[in-house]
Parts: sequence; structure tokens; C-alpha cells
Amino acid sequence: MEQPPNSASTTSELPEPIRLPHGEGYQQLLESAPDAILVVDLHGRILFANRQTTRIFGYLATELTGQAIEILIPARLHEAHRAHRKEYGQAPAERPMGMDMTLVAVRKDGTEFPVEVSLSPVQLDGAPVVCAAVRDASWLQSARNAMTRASYNAQIAMLGQQLISARELTDIAAAAPAAIAAALGADASVLYVLDIGRNELQCCGSFGIPHELLPSLNFSTTPDNAPAAIITSPDAVIVEDFDAEIRYGQKSPVEASKPRRGIGIAISSDDGPVGVLLARFQDERSFSEDDRNFLRSAASIVGSAIKTMRAEDQLRHAQQLEAVGQLTGGIAHDFNNLLTVILGNLQMVEEDVAGNAAIAQPLEAAIRAASSGAELTRKLLAFSRRQALRPRPVDVNEHVGGMLEMIRRALGERITILAYPAPNLPLALADPGQLETALLNLVVNARDAMPDGGRLSIETGTRLLDDNFVERADDIGANRFVTIAVSDNGMGMPSEVLKR
Repeated sequence: MEQPPNSASTTSELPEPIRLPHGEGYQQLLESAPDAILVVDLHGRILFANRQTTRIFGYLATELTGQAIEILIPARLHEAHRAHRKEYGQAPAERPMGMDMTLVAVRKDGTEFPVEVSLSPVQLDGAPVVCAAVRDASWLQSARNAMTRASYNAQIAMLGQQLISARELTDIAAAAPAAIAAALGADASVLYVLDIGRNELQCCGSFGIPHELLPSLNFSTTPDNAPAAIITSPDAVIVEDFDAEIRYGQKSPVEASKPRRGIGIAISSDDGPVGVLLARFQDERSFSEDDRNFLRSAASIVGSAIKTMRAEDQLRHAQQLEAVGQLTGGIAHDFNNLLTVILGNLQMVEEDVAGNAAIAQPLEAAIRAASSGAELTRKLLAFSRRQALRPRPVDVNEHVGGMLEMIRRALGERITILAYPAPNLPLALADPGQLETALLNLVVNARDAMPDGGRLSIETGTRLLDDNFVERADDIGANRFVTIAVSDNGMGMPSEVLKR
């Protein structure tokens, strides 16, 4: 007969096995048991196996007799099982196993399955043996999995209910980490969200992490840290031990403390990844497909909540701009009517005083001022969208040069203005008024950043926008553009302004 796998290789070194009684009543008692019954000596040799053992494990009783009990245990667990068996042999006692933990056995065909085991020490002819009752717990594992999935579904429903009314990122940051930790039994969890520039993963909320460590939880999006690696992964990422992790060089103080094990998943929306959910555990544990599915669902809900929140922010901003535009348009419209009357009368007076130099000169200045006011009104109407934009080919160098005197007056004497026009600059398609307004806005911002004076540079040039840039700017297509760069040596924007 072919020798079964995992058999004891040194049985000759062991004492002669105990002879079991062969009484008919004894055999019927063991064979009628609903569980697999194995009688094993303290050296780990199988002395007897009933017919239920064949049903559960696939081995005939004759194939098991004399073999080491480890034949029924996965090879990776042999060493640990021998240690447990030796410890049990020193103080044998009745012991149920597998009721609150998962024990794994292996069938003859190599498939693994969960079992429950009950051990009972027995004396046969004065020699100690162990009677092991083994029950296939696959049904119990299935029931536990069903309960786990039901619990996860309830947690997802609760999280969705909490986030459906979230209007601020702080609301999402408070609910999501706590829900993740409660569902997975994690010791800590963190919600990371990409900043506007997509250069940093910012810790927006956490559970179970000391407050003093939170400022150190922000990470760059370079692939040398766990959150950045997770956000680029298509599925959940498992970190076995943060202390021993060699994939990532950049660490935070949390890595030097418990909990060491973790699982994380990227949060995505229609626009791509927006953040990361990371759960951390102090004790060793494995992660099932149900755990991963729960994280996927949670990440989907959080991603939808963040997308909705940002869409509502954009809507509020658009509504505010619309209100400002309507107010601006109304004022500009009324002011334009007044200027029309003023200009008309000035032009009539100009005809009557023709040849009178003393009156004609100030009158001409008044007409120029009224015309400038009319031009400003036109720009206000364009801002309020009550006047259509009129893009046309524009010589940007000439346009910027014509504005320098006005810019110098606006900035004052303490700010030096330097202009660097690019030679042979092609014409650009733009509305001259809007171009002027945009440049003035940049100049005024620069002035505010230099309250004690400084240097302002205006440089023109060209740039070819590639596909990588276009992916981050939905309203711009790949093409060659004329650029105007305004730079200053001021104090820059505070962090709270930069975030906007």
C-alpha cells in the first residue's frame, strides 16, 4: 500500500504502540459516534480511527493507523502542533478546542477546512492515551461568515446614513474612522484626503491615535510611505508590520508604536483617487474577503460623500458669484446709462467751444475720463456676463507694455516693476478687457504681499500644454499657449489662504 503523505518517519524509534481492545461493543461504540474519533498515544501516533474519520478526512482507518497525528494538520502548522502536543502530554485534561477560535485540518486531497476538537485523556491497560473527537466546522464557519457580512452591511448602512447629511469634511472625518474601527475591531484608523494641489495626503480624521501625534500623520504623495502606496493601488494593501516594513522609507511616530499591523484602501470618485482609509491592529490577524469587501464599500461611501460635499461647495461658490455678478451688472448697467448721458453732453459742449483752448483742454480731459469710466463699465458688464466676451488676436507684449504706467501708479513708488517681454511672441486669442482685468488682479495681489515694498516681475512667453497637464485641467485642451507670469518677492500667502 502506498505510504500516505506527512507520515511519521521514525516510528521505529518509538515504543511499541498500545494494543486497543477488540470487543464488539467497544468497536460499535466508537463507530456509532457522529464525529471522527481518533485515539492517539502521547507520542502522537494514531492507534485507532473510526469510519467517520474516513468521511471527514478521506483516509481509510488502515491508512491512518500508526501514522503521526500531524498527517491531518497542514504542514505549516506541524511544528507548532508538536509543541502543543508535548505541552498537553505533561498535564492531560479534558479540553474542548475550536469553539471560540478557528482550528484548521487537512484532508487526504490536500484541502483545508475548519474543525472543532475535543480532547479527553484515557487510560488503556495502564497506559495514557488521548481520545480526540473531531467535528467538521465548515457549516459553523459559514454561519460566522454570514453573521460577519450582516454586521458589515449594518455598519455600511449606518455609515451611509451618517454621511448622507454631511456638509463639511469635518463631519466625514468624524464618522468614517470610528465606523471603520468599530466594524473591523481595529485599534486605530485614519482618514487621509488629498489636498487641492494633490501633493499631500492630509490626516483629516482619526480614531484611537493620541492627539499629539496627529500633526505628524500628513504624508507627501511620493511613493515612499504607506498612504501614498495605498492610494495608487487598485485594491486593499496589507502591511504585516509597520516597524519591519521595508517598502516605505518615510514614517511617522505612529510607526514606532502599536498598533503595528494594518490594512488600507484608496478612496476614489469620478475624478480619480481622493484619499485613503487605513485601519491598524495591535494583535495579529488575517483579513478575509469579507473584510476587504467591507473596506471597498466604506471607501465608496466616503468617496461619494466627499464628491457631494465638494459639488455643494462649488454650487454655493457659483451661487455667490452669480449674486455678485447680478449686483455688479445692475450697478454697471445704471452707471453706463449715466455715462452715456455725460459723454453725450460733453461732446455737444465740445462742438460749441471749438477754438477756445482754455475750455477745450479740460473738456478733453473730462471726455477721456468719462470714456475710461465707460470702458470700466464694459468690463463690469463682461464680468456679470451681461456683455459677451469679444476674443480677438492680441499682441500680449504690446498690451502689457501699454498697462505698465497704470500698474506703476497702482503699486506706488516703493515697488520696482520689471518687464521681460519674450521676443517674437505670437498673437494670442483673448478678450483685451478680460486680459487686463486678470493681470490687474495678479498685480494687486502682489502689492498686498509686499506692504513694505519690493520687486514685481512680469514675464511673457509660450508653453505647450501636454496630456499630463490636460488631465488635471478639464477646461483646457492640449495646445500651444501664450503665458503671462507675474512674480514678486513678497511674504507669500498664509497656509489658510493657500488651501483655497
